[in-house]
Amino acid sequence: MKQIIIADDDPGIREVFEIILNRAGYEVKMYPNGEALLNNEFVPPDLFIIDKQLSGVDGLEVCRYLKEYNLTKNIPVLMTSASPYVAAFATEAGADGFIEKPFKIKTVIELIEKYLNNSVLNNIN
Repeated sequence: MKQIIIADDDPGIREVFEIILNRAGYEVKMYPNGEALLNNEFVPPDLFIIDKQLSGVDGLEVCRYLKEYNLTKNIPVLMTSASPYVAAFATEAGADGFIEKPFKIKTVIELIEKYLNNSVLNNIN
C-alpha cells in the first residue's frame, strides 16, 4: 500500500485528505505542522502533500528541505494553498505539483496517481 504524508495545520483539511485517500487505497500519515519533517522524524513515504501556510514553519521551507535531503529528494511533493499563486510558490520551492484549495476529490486523486506513477517510472530508469 502506498503511503502519503500530509502536513496541514487545519484539522478539517487533514480529515478530508485522510478520508478521500484512505478510500482510494492509500495509507496516510498526518502532521499538524512541518517540525517532524524538518527533524527527520518520519518514515519516508511515496508522496508528500504539504500546505504552504503551516503554523510554526513555512510549508515552502519544508518543501525545499525535502527536495534537498538525499533520502527524500526523489519523492514527489505536492503543495497545497488557497492562494491563487500556489503554482508559482510551489515551483519556486521545488515542488513537483500543487493543489489549489478548494479542490475536487477527483482532481486530487488523479494528481496523486500521476506523480506516484511517474515516481515509479523514474526509479526504474
